[in-house]
Amino acid sequence: MFKKKKTKKEVPVFPRDIKALGYCIDEKGQLRTLETGEPYKFEVKEKDKAYNEALYDALLETIGDWVQEKLQNECGMVRTILPLGATENDIHTKIYVSPDYLTNEKMIIFIPGTSHTIGIWSRRVLADQSVVEGSMIAYTKRAREMGFSVVITNPNEVFWFKDKGVLILPRSTAEFSIIPGSESPESHINYVFENFVIPSAAQKIVIVANSYGGHCAIDVVQNKFNDLSDRVKAIEFTASTHSIDFVKTDKMKVWIREHCRNWLMSDQNAGEEVIDIRFGCTSLSSGAELNEFVTTNVIDDVFNFIERKVVNSEDWEINEYNDDDLYDDKLFTLDREGIMDDITDIKEIQKKIELEEGPDSAWLKND
Repeated sequence: MFKKKKTKKEVPVFPRDIKALGYCIDEKGQLRTLETGEPYKFEVKEKDKAYNEALYDALLETIGDWVQEKLQNECGMVRTILPLGATENDIHTKIYVSPDYLTNEKMIIFIPGTSHTIGIWSRRVLADQSVVEGSMIAYTKRAREMGFSVVITNPNEVFWFKDKGVLILPRSTAEFSIIPGSESPESHINYVFENFVIPSAAQKIVIVANSYGGHCAIDVVQNKFNDLSDRVKAIEFTASTHSIDFVKTDKMKVWIREHCRNWLMSDQNAGEEVIDIRFGCTSLSSGAELNEFVTTNVIDDVFNFIERKVVNSEDWEINEYNDDDLYDDKLFTLDREGIMDDITDIKEIQKKIELEEGPDSAWLKND
């Protein structure tokens, strides 16, 4: 008995224009249909996965264009081609920097997770909630209002395929090239730090890193520890996938404990401490039920923390572990036993450093 061979559905091709796709972004930054004004829904055609996925991808491409336009026109960000010296006609990727990135004393660097267009935190938040909140527009505006320069990294363009940068190559026999300086997400972040961050005047640097971007942040600080350990004042992770097991030295482990926090998806109340030894730093509940919404949920907490720790650093005493300094009492109560365990671990590591480097080691001094 012979079965009829299934014919493969052709994937529809959509125009790269949001209005031609039948959608618009309203005054609240929400994706709506032009015809009815209803919010976007993934299943436009029932039981037609190929059509719905192709439309979703086309919408995200056009939204990505919209986000980049807003970053430039509303936030004053400057599109910069990498590697340095390349042109639009060469194999290249791009980042966005504020005009004062070389001269400003304060800098914030945004590192997204994988599979996102530049300037995007979460594709799901873009489609389901708000284009502004799902992108880096809101974070960039807050950073600029607080007087920081901004660097938006782009670790998701590794290969040059059909005249654009991509992270994953589709199944194809078409030729491709590797983008110089961005051979991997980690290489891209290291290149940006070598050529934009370290040469700058910034002495108060903050990193906000989402998902795999957290691993990239740890990787670059570890690789450039002498250049960055004193200048990076904090890393705010959101749903980070980094691991303390990746860290090679005790010095770096101490540094992570003192400078980093990780906001997690959790069913605990927003702001409550989440005990998780994988990350080597304080972990907190974002109150989000999905990882994609963590970064959006904690924007106020992130910038309140940055204001206290970096902007008003003279009032910050990092070794006190004081509830009033570290966190907002209205949000949560700290697990004091967990903190005391952390302090004990740090003291043991400091004893080890003293044996290796002597009592005058800079790592044993409290500034």
